[in-house]
Amino acid sequence: MTRRAGVWIAAAAVCAALGTLLLAGKTARPEAAGADVRPRRDPTRVAPPSSPPSVPVDAGVRLDCAHPLVPSAVGALRRYRILGGSPTEPGELSISLEHLRADGAELVSMWRIVVHAEGREPAGTRIETRCEPGVASEDPWSALVPALTSLSVEGRWRWPVVLEPGTTFGGTARLRVQSDPQTWLTIERRHRVEQRETTAVPAGTFDAWRVDVSEETRDAEGAETVRGTLWVAEGVGLVRSVTGAGRDQQVMELAEHER
Repeated sequence: MTRRAGVWIAAAAVCAALGTLLLAGKTARPEAAGADVRPRRDPTRVAPPSSPPSVPVDAGVRLDCAHPLVPSAVGALRRYRILGGSPTEPGELSISLEHLRADGAELVSMWRIVVHAEGREPAGTRIETRCEPGVASEDPWSALVPALTSLSVEGRWRWPVVLEPGTTFGGTARLRVQSDPQTWLTIERRHRVEQRETTAVPAGTFDAWRVDVSEETRDAEGAETVRGTLWVAEGVGLVRSVTGAGRDQQVMELAEHER
């Protein structure tokens, strides 16, 4: 994957190439996500967050993003199967919610990410997403790339609570490569909700919204646009994503979900 090619359009697109980087033993240090990945000898061991929740989870306060696509139940798990891309070997990606904390009028969710590939040790990190309860939320699958690739990030996009055909939303993010602080990438992401479709994946069959995505990535070398499609189901979130075509097509499908 080149620096500009589909930096954020789907987790499937990065885990085939960037998961190999992690699983080969190179540790990412995503400063914006606050993640802390331990040495290679135990790549699944991740340090706890540097700051405690503003509202402890045992304080009797129920924290909830009130968003149909983003779970708020601690322990919620989403496990995905990854197919296609380079390398072509299949892999898996798991996302689990560890806790939420209040930050003013918003909530911050801490997610644990683990990438698996056949014959290799799993590699883990943590990411944070933010939501305005009952209004809009960042999603964990869009936060994966900076977490896994040593990219710091400014800005992101949020999914509205209500989706209907014709709904459009998006945002702009700027990513800085930590190994080259002078290099910035600008990502413009646009989503358009199309229609509901019955979508079958290993975890089951879902009534999901089809959302077409266009992502333009710009740097000093020029610009590149990548298109893809996401299927998202209420109460679950992302169930399938497809980007590219032919030999370059990459697919991520939900294999298991809890809560």
